[in-house]
Amino acid sequence: VPDCPRVARFQRALVAAGRSPAAFVSYLDLIAGRSHPGWALPRGGLVRIESPGRCFEVEKALLALGADVDDEPGPSRISREEALRLVFDRGRLRHPRQWFLGYREVLRRVDAGLDRFLHTPLNPSEEVATMFDKRLCHALLAGRGVACPEGLGRVNSYEALRDRMRRTRISRVFVKLAHGSSASGVVALAVGARGVVATTTVEAERAGGELRLYNTRAVRRIDDEAEIAAVVDALAREGVHVERWIPKAGLDGRSVDLRVVTIAGKAEHVVLRMADGPMTNLHLGGRRGAVEALLNRMPEGAWAA
Repeated sequence: VPDCPRVARFQRALVAAGRSPAAFVSYLDLIAGRSHPGWALPRGGLVRIESPGRCFEVEKALLALGADVDDEPGPSRISREEALRLVFDRGRLRHPRQWFLGYREVLRRVDAGLDRFLHTPLNPSEEVATMFDKRLCHALLAGRGVACPEGLGRVNSYEALRDRMRRTRISRVFVKLAHGSSASGVVALAVGARGVVATTTVEAERAGGELRLYNTRAVRRIDDEAEIAAVVDALAREGVHVERWIPKAGLDGRSVDLRVVTIAGKAEHVVLRMADGPMTNLHLGGRRGAVEALLNRMPEGAWAA
């Protein structure tokens, strides 16, 4: 996306490293067939796929593209024409499965061009698509022996979720949109002696008999079970991934976790994130912490492992 800050920072980093700025292909031009990485680069170039970001025109184009992709019934769908007529509604969660189908189609188009022009992807399209499918990603990691929170399988309603929690004896879960990122459409749900409590980035609003979901940076707590059920039901209709909520480590009175960036099979960069609640995303009010503070509390062998 041309005005994306991530793109601008990456271009500046290239220049600072003594390299030329990267050739640029926008999502809108790629979807419309006006450009392609294969045309913008000499044969054998390197291709970096960047996030489609928060551009509403790209979101509409991806929904329109996804409208033509056959899929299993269940999640909400709209036609290509309806997608292109959508009006911006800040934070609105719309047809995440259809968005994913459109984005996966874009990635396939990129792949076809890379093969033709002998380009090398820095982040392979298939892996990017897997990353945007939480159910598939969880299954892949677990199948490779990576430690993952226990999954509860597919649920299609709040009632089904509570039944699954009772049968598995799991009282705390994370409910996540199967196709979402940056904690969009996430509910941390806990069941205890005092009832049900949810912490979520989702706001629900009824308009004309329709329940609309919005993504918000203001993480909120809900203790009204009827409201919790309505939110979970609406998310479940779009497709969710549910897993055991494992309590995070604590440091200086806050929950903490680590983001570890792995390059060519080696852990190269670590970010310690701290928050007052279960979601540590920086854009939700979490803050960076000093990794050294955590290292001082951990045995050396544990960190090496």
